[in-house]
Amino acid sequence: MTERISTWSYLTAKGTKWACEVRFPLHSLKVQKRGFLTAKEALVAGKQVRFEWDSRGSQKLDSSRVSLVADEYLESLRGAVKEHTRANYKAILDSYVLPKIGHLKVQDVEEPDISSILNALRNRGLLPGTINTVRARSIGLFNYALRRRIITFNPAAETSFQRPNGPGDTQVQEPLSASEARELLKASEGTQLEVFIALCLGLGLRKGEALALRWSDVDLEKGSVTISKSRGQRKQIGPAKNITSSEMDGDTKTRASTRELPLGTLVLTALHKSLTVKEPSAQDYLVTSHDGLPLSISVLHRKFKLLFEEAGTRRVRIHDLRHSAAQLASESLVPLEAVSQALGHSSIEVTKRIYAPRVNALNGLFTDALDDSLGAHHADLLQLGEARNVR
Repeated sequence: MTERISTWSYLTAKGTKWACEVRFPLHSLKVQKRGFLTAKEALVAGKQVRFEWDSRGSQKLDSSRVSLVADEYLESLRGAVKEHTRANYKAILDSYVLPKIGHLKVQDVEEPDISSILNALRNRGLLPGTINTVRARSIGLFNYALRRRIITFNPAAETSFQRPNGPGDTQVQEPLSASEARELLKASEGTQLEVFIALCLGLGLRKGEALALRWSDVDLEKGSVTISKSRGQRKQIGPAKNITSSEMDGDTKTRASTRELPLGTLVLTALHKSLTVKEPSAQDYLVTSHDGLPLSISVLHRKFKLLFEEAGTRRVRIHDLRHSAAQLASESLVPLEAVSQALGHSSIEVTKRIYAPRVNALNGLFTDALDDSLGAHHADLLQLGEARNVR
């Protein structure tokens, strides 16, 4: 429930009394009652006020517009999600949902109203992943209205999940092969992205994790690096409910994403080469522009695109470098538990779902193990082939 009940005591000529206050943020309303002998009586009275409001005030609730309920929904998320996440939710609702149905009464919205929004986005060429994000935010909004008992069913939950029709419906690219990855590493040598590419391919870091690393996170003597931050564009909701965006450091994606990793030769080599160019301070970033400031995301993407053009290799997204690192390790039969821990996944199930179906070496390992167990030997197959050739 969004209504908030608080109780407190106060002194009177006849002794201590108790009061309660019930707040209804959606309607900017507060109801107070006083004169109770105990805190329990005051709390019960507050609950009664809330019950009466829900029972007798349904007509007022039914007049709530979608845009008004959206404001309270976003306010209810304060403290429950990260502030930049709350701002992202608002940006999605403001951009895609509210312009179409924000003026409607909540109880008047039906499944076709929301499906038409999703279908229009598909016709505009938006990818299914983006459309499903809009769908998820719509479901969250109407779930809130459902909990408030403003509506009796969630129309957004009745819409269809968008699925890709083919390779063109997703931005995800096939991971780099070992030879492609080596070509990209060679092309990055001596550029601003040398350390960045080494971090993504050599450690499987996310873009934000690599950009947030400072020299204070690196222990060259121990040969390790600590990932505890992520850098990226983060939205904030301003005092006037406007959304601002700026690049800044923040928390990692999940708790499991905070981790310490050993530095392999690939990353160590790139770091030592950067030290020969400039002696950094502990608070300097590993990936920087020419003036020593953190490399902006727009510059990173531009230089990343140019790097592939210069290398003459197949272009992938930055995040596909992480997929490439995971798949190359898995193809070398690194245990999935080790891959999952190094990538900072919240569970091994995430790693299995994303990577295990794509690793051909795991299938070969499976059949080879069965051959060994059941006594089937490659030499027997060769003898059969020779016998057939003799005939």
